[in-house]
Amino acid sequence: MKKQMPDFTHFLSLPILDNKVKVLLRNLQKASLTHLDQKLHSFFTLNNPNLFHLTLFMLNLRENSKKEAILKIFNEYMEE
Repeated sequence: MKKQMPDFTHFLSLPILDNKVKVLLRNLQKASLTHLDQKLHSFFTLNNPNLFHLTLFMLNLRENSKKEAILKIFNEYMEE
């Protein structure tokens, strides 16, 4: 039986802002491509280093009750 993947609508992430880390990650992307057949390179796009981030968690907020609960928690946290 094939497992169905969750249907995520939102995620919370931390941006990677340090330029040295961005350069390292970009170099890792390029180095990874060297392990693939050259013919396959056209199927891949390197991520924009300005969009590098660390995803903390993903959510499915299709139901309004879930959205309201998360907004309440978020707002309470932001007030602290």
